[in-house]
Amino acid sequence: MRLARIRRYLPPPSQTLLTCLFAFIIYTPVLVWLGYYLNITSYFQFHRILPKKGETRPPPPPVACLSRVHISKANDTCDSLALKYSVPSAEIFINNPDILDCDDMVEDVAICLPFKCNTYQVKENDTCTSVSKTLGITRKDFISLNPWSDGGAYSDFPLGNIVCTTPSDGHYNRTINRSDPADSNYADEVVPQPENADPAANPQCGRWYTVEEGDNCLSVLDQHDMSLSLFTAANPSISPINCTTSLIPGKAYCVSPTKTALPESYAPPTYSRQGCYFSGDEDFYRPTLALAGPRLSHIKPLSISSCQAYCLSLSLPVFGLQNRDTCICDDRLRMDSRPDEIWGCSSRCGLGRGDSSCGPEQHPIEVFSSQEPLAVEYVNIGCFESKKEYVILGKNYIEWRYGTLEECASFCREADYFALQTKHYSPVEQDSFCICGNQLNPSIKKLKGEKESADEKGDICRGKGGTNIYTTNSKYIESP
Repeated sequence: MRLARIRRYLPPPSQTLLTCLFAFIIYTPVLVWLGYYLNITSYFQFHRILPKKGETRPPPPPVACLSRVHISKANDTCDSLALKYSVPSAEIFINNPDILDCDDMVEDVAICLPFKCNTYQVKENDTCTSVSKTLGITRKDFISLNPWSDGGAYSDFPLGNIVCTTPSDGHYNRTINRSDPADSNYADEVVPQPENADPAANPQCGRWYTVEEGDNCLSVLDQHDMSLSLFTAANPSISPINCTTSLIPGKAYCVSPTKTALPESYAPPTYSRQGCYFSGDEDFYRPTLALAGPRLSHIKPLSISSCQAYCLSLSLPVFGLQNRDTCICDDRLRMDSRPDEIWGCSSRCGLGRGDSSCGPEQHPIEVFSSQEPLAVEYVNIGCFESKKEYVILGKNYIEWRYGTLEECASFCREADYFALQTKHYSPVEQDSFCICGNQLNPSIKKLKGEKESADEKGDICRGKGGTNIYTTNSKYIESP
C-alpha cells in the first residue's frame, strides 16, 4: 500500500513573518490578561474557601432590611413567599442576590422581604394589558407598580407570578387571600384594653405594647414586625410625620389589630417631590450634603414609600434618594443646597457613566418632603435699613399678609438671600412680603446691633425700622 504524500502550500517567508508578527501583536495581550485574570481569581477563591488552620472569621454583617426578614426553608419559592407575606415575587428575587433560582432556594438564607402591597396572582395567558383591565387601572400605572413587568420578548412576567396592585406599604386590603392564614401583624381575637391604653387607639386589638423611655418608632415597629402605615392606622394619635415624638412613655399602643378593626383601605402618608439638589454651584468634587441625617445604603430596589417610612419612623419629614440605592433623612434641606437642573438626578460627572473623577457622593439627591412647606436651613446675616427701597436686588417676590419666615425660606431656597420686608402703604397701613435674590442692594446699610426697644412682635430690627436678611449660602456668613 502506497502512502500518499500530503502536499501543503507553504507561503513565502516574508508573508509567514508578517502573519506571525500580526498574531503575536493580537493574541499576546489577550493571553497575558487571561492568565492574570485566572491567577487573581483563583488566588482569591482559594484563600477565601480555604482559610488557615485554626483561623476564625467574624460572620458577615447582616443585610440592611427595611421590613421583615424571612429565613428560607425547604420548598420555599419566590411565589410562595409572595403569597404568604403579600409582596411582589419579582422584588423578592431582585432584592436578594443570594437567591439564584426562585424555584430552588437554598435553605437557612436570610431573605429581605419587600414592603407589603395588595397583590394579584397572574394566571395563564395573562399580559400586562389584560391584568390592567382586570384591575381597572391603566397599563402605565400597572407597570409603574411593577417595573420589572415590561412586556419583554419572552414574557410580561419574567420574574414571578405575584404582582402589586397598589403601592408598596400603601393601601391595606383586608380581603387578600394568603396561602398561610396566620399573619403576625393581625390578631384573631380581641384582648382587654389595658388601663394605660392610649384613648385614641383602636380597641379591636389583640396585642398592646407599653412605650418605655428611650423607645422610638423604628424600634417599636421592628420589635413587632409592623409597618408604619398600619401602626398609625391602629393608633390615630401617632403622627406619621412625627412618629417618635408622638409616643408617650407609659402609654400602651395597639401593635396587633384584628383584621376587622380597620377599614378596607387607608392611604399612606403623602409626600411632595422637591427636585434634585447638590452642594454648591460648580464644585463637582464637593460631597452632596443637601441632606445630612441618618441614611441606609445599598438597598435595592429602594422605593420612595419605603424611604419615607424609614425616615418618618425617626420623626424626620424630609427624605431623599441618592444613586438609586441610598435613603437619606433630615429635618430640613441643608445650607448650600442648589437645584441640579442640568443632569437631573443622575450623576453630575460623566453623564452617569462612572467618570473616574467622581465618586458616588457627588450624585445629586432627589429630595422629598412629608410636610409643606419644605423646611430649609438658613442664617440671619444682620439687620439692614429698609424704609423705601428693596433690600435685595434681582428680586423675585410674592406678597402676603400673614406669611411666615419658614414659608419665605422655602420659597427662596434657590436664591442666596431672602427677607420678610415691610411694605408701607400709609403711616397706619403696612404689609409684609417675601423677597429673594442673589445680590444685596448696595445702597442699604447694616444697622448696629445695640439693644433697643422691640416692636409689638418683639422684633428689635423691625422696631428700628429695619429688615432682617437671611442667607442659605455659607460663604456669606460672617465669622464671629
